[in-house]
Order: sequence, then structure tokens, then C-alpha cells
Amino acid sequence: MKWFKITVSPAQAANNELAILQNQFIEVFMAAEQPKNMALFSSQSAPNVFYICASKAALSCVNVIIDFYNAQPCQKPTDEKLNLLAGNASRIQKLLSNSP
Repeated sequence: MKWFKITVSPAQAANNELAILQNQFIEVFMAAEQPKNMALFSSQSAPNVFYICASKAALSCVNVIIDFYNAQPCQKPTDEKLNLLAGNASRIQKLLSNSP
């Protein structure tokens, strides 16, 4: 599973970029037939920070978003509380667990 971090600036947030990001992800997610191993999370502790996780198979689906927002590869967040914004709700625990 690959993880990417997107930080939206306060100016972008003021221009409704958060909703745009979420809508873009949902469109890609639906077009890809809702892959189980692809999700968009927001951070509860940092309101302008978002995480995308995707399996290698689903990564090609989100590359446009990763490139557009200049998302940075990162480790799976372990010390933050995350909110699922888009993805398969039944897979949240699996995506956030330490199991491969």
C-alpha cells in the first residue's frame, strides 16, 4: 500500500479546494469501480492535511490527483486520527492496520 500526503494552503482552502479535492477523488474512485484498496482521508489534527492511500493496482487511478496536488509520498500515518472522506468504508480498519 502506498501513502501520499497532500497539504492544502489556507488560500486554497478559502477557495473551496477541499471540496474540489474530495469530488475529484470520488469521481476517480467511482470510475475505477470502487477499488477496495484506495481511499482519501482527512486529518483531525491538521485541517488542511489529507492522505491518499492506494494499492499498486489502484495507484494509476489516482496519479492525476497526486500530480496535480504535488502529493508527497509518506509513511502510513500512525499517530493521527483520520476521517474517511472517500473509499470503501468496510475496508478502513484493514487500510489503517499494520498488517500487509
